[in-house]
Amino acid sequence: MGNVNMCKAIQEMIQDGRDEGRVQLLVTLIQSGDISLQRAAALMNMTPEEFQEKSKMIS
Repeated sequence: MGNVNMCKAIQEMIQDGRDEGRVQLLVTLIQSGDISLQRAAALMNMTPEEFQEKSKMIS
């Protein structure tokens, strides 16, 4: 039973890392003017406010 929980925890950590990488990439694209905040948020299935908050947590 403990192994299942550990596997899930590891999978969540991997996914969090992927999400952080995507957010960092999207922030770079926003800063360069290639995409809008709204589009970046939509790509992450977030509101623009959620995306801004997430990007602050990462940097």
